[in-house]
Amino acid sequence: MDRYNDIIIEMKKELGSRGHDIDHILRVYKLAVSIANKEKTNYDIDMEVLELSAILHDIGRKKEDEDKTGKINHADIGADMAEILLKDKGYTQDKINKIKSCIRSHRYRGNNIPKKIEEKILFDADKLDSLGAIGVGRCFMVAAQFNQRIYNDTSVNEYIKTNTYENMRLKDPSIHAPNLEYELKMKNIKDRLFTESAKEIAEERDEFMKEFFDRMKDEINGIK
Repeated sequence: MDRYNDIIIEMKKELGSRGHDIDHILRVYKLAVSIANKEKTNYDIDMEVLELSAILHDIGRKKEDEDKTGKINHADIGADMAEILLKDKGYTQDKINKIKSCIRSHRYRGNNIPKKIEEKILFDADKLDSLGAIGVGRCFMVAAQFNQRIYNDTSVNEYIKTNTYENMRLKDPSIHAPNLEYELKMKNIKDRLFTESAKEIAEERDEFMKEFFDRMKDEINGIK
């Protein structure tokens, strides 16, 4: 990873918070490499494309987070931002196009479905970082940033009607809560993954999150 230090330095300048910081980037990178090492017996994987995609996949996230219209898609704008950076570093257009395709298709709520193996692995690695103990931690980190309650017992269907856009982005993050994030997104991730290696990891991580939020509900209701 040291060979990408100059790109990582540039990447840090574009990162925001909300759980999409450099720590998230590094975890996704490690997961992507780990998944690739398990899947490489079945696929011919371009590791440079995968590694650079993992490092740059959230380069447009800060711009989306600061957008009040709900229209900016960080995957699309991030692909264009990555192209500018990679051209400056001397990468070929063919390599850049493959990396851009990975970035465009990594978003959970996006319309670009991963097709190539590098795209699928990046998608899976990014989503796995939303699950398990890390996933719980990220949920509460975001909750603290937006002064959210730690638990919101609003009906999920009613909540979707009142506080989400058609693309499921939140209208008002301050009335969101970690348990709602799990219900709206996290519990569905395991069924959206592509690689067998990621699916195995997701099953265990999802079970941990389910038990955590079930336990939390019981404690809030005075049952435990």
